[in-house]
This record gives sequence, structure tokens and C-alpha cells, in this order.
Amino acid sequence: MSHDHDNLGDIPPNEPVTSPSNPGHTPPDRIRGTKPFTGGYYWFPTPSPNGITWSIVNCRELDCHSDAGHDADLWPKLMVPLAKAWGKEAEVLKRRLALSYTGLPRGRVTRPEKTFLILHGNDSPAAKFEEMVIESFRLSGRKVRFLFDAHETQLPGHPEKFSSIFGPVH
Repeated sequence: MSHDHDNLGDIPPNEPVTSPSNPGHTPPDRIRGTKPFTGGYYWFPTPSPNGITWSIVNCRELDCHSDAGHDADLWPKLMVPLAKAWGKEAEVLKRRLALSYTGLPRGRVTRPEKTFLILHGNDSPAAKFEEMVIESFRLSGRKVRFLFDAHETQLPGHPEKFSSIFGPVH
């Protein structure tokens, strides 16, 4: 499958986009622009007074390319915002959860043709998950199709390992 980075609004790897006034800073318009994009995502639990609030953290928000893998790329980077949200140490989480990369529900947005495919494990914690994914990847008004993909399901033991650190989140 070939990727046309300009058409998908993707930032190619090894080409950081920085602000002239603030080197090393990715301008918000490149993250929150209007072009749709593809890549992996995780469902992100945040503790709140009413329990758990769920959101989506996509590959761009983790400074990863659209082809980034859940296990080697997205999951380790997810530990930093997760640690911050839960008041934990990121390095400890990285070490303890290194092999449990399906501890949270996840998915991937692809575009093999003219339709964006949203691959998921049918385990979303949010009732309106379709709208949330569409918004996160800027797919509103685009042709999208949601597909169950067994590859995106949580592996036995991973959610339990996650819950052993954070408590039940599902």
C-alpha cells in the first residue's frame, strides 16, 4: 500500500515541522489543521470525579508517523501522558507495562483507496466511538467505513496488567 503524505495530511517521518519562532515546537495548525490523516490510536482513560473519562490519543498527538506500530512506537509514548493524568512515574509505567501494549483498546485509520477504513477491536469504552474517531482524525464529511479487525483486539492478560496498576478502567 502506498501512502501519499500530502493527500492524507500526514507528516512524513524524519521531517520535523517546527515553528521558526520556537525551534523544536510543532505548530498547532499542523496538528489540528483541517486535512484528514491516518494512523494508530489508543483509547485514553482519565480519572474524573464521576469515574473514568475516555478520549482518543492519536499517533500525531504522540509525535508518531502514521505507520507507527502500537507495540514499539505508540505504547511507550502513551506512558508519558498516561503517567501525568494518573499521577504516576512515566519510566516506571514504561518498564511495568512494556509488554502489555494491548492493555487499552486501540485501533487504526487507513486509506487504501478513496474510503478511510477505521479498524477497531470492537471494544471501545465510549458509546459514541465512531464520532470520536472521526473527529480525532479529521474525517468529518469524508467517506469512512468501520471494520472489526481481530488484530486490534486486546490480548489476554494485557488489560489485567494495566488494571493491576490503575485499577479497573473498563
